[in-house]
Amino acid sequence: MKEENRIEAASRRQLEIETVNSNIRLLEELLDNFEANGATAEEMELCKELASNCDKLRPNLSKLATETDDKGDTLGL
Repeated sequence: MKEENRIEAASRRQLEIETVNSNIRLLEELLDNFEANGATAEEMELCKELASNCDKLRPNLSKLATETDDKGDTLGL
């Protein structure tokens, strides 16, 4: 059971990291496009949503990093 919990925690960490990376990548692409060509109202709304998602995920990443550090695990990167 302990091994299953460890594997499940590692999977959650990996999923959280992938979610953050995806949000950041999309936001960077939108911002690059915005700087070069301006942005539509829809693109601006998407930028706001992605930025908000990143802000919401920040505490989760901090918690994961602390838990990982406390256990001596790696983040799986």
